[in-house]
Amino acid sequence: MKTDAFTADPIIRLMHEQTVASLPQIVEALGSPSHRTVTRKIVQAGCRSSYSHCGRYYTLDELADYDRHGLWNYRGMRFSRHGSLIDTAQRLTDLSEAGCRVDELNERVGVDAHVPLCKLSRSGRLGRVRMEGSHVYCSVEPSQRRK
Repeated sequence: MKTDAFTADPIIRLMHEQTVASLPQIVEALGSPSHRTVTRKIVQAGCRSSYSHCGRYYTLDELADYDRHGLWNYRGMRFSRHGSLIDTAQRLTDLSEAGCRVDELNERVGVDAHVPLCKLSRSGRLGRVRMEGSHVYCSVEPSQRRK
């Protein structure tokens, strides 16, 4: 049986040294293994990717200082306990008592959430209601939506 020559330890050390790292920094810390190995070790280390910057940055949840919404902004790089921007948009909208307008969610997440909200609405993961000249996105759960 082949033993794995690479461990996730260098990634964890790198994160503890600098809190957030880019993919090239992770590759360098691992000693330039294949893309598949890098991906596997990122998962093994328990890294979370940013929802801003096209997911280019990684951190560990234990190092993140998430706010009450599960969001963390580190030097302009944004992370969410909920994962991707689309999953974050859905979760924050589902939890909202009155739903969310695009501008409200944009302000909360710090990036443009219009496209993810539209995708969530079209796929049936969120509802959309026209109110006072703009769209309000809301949970598809009937009891939550009525609120």
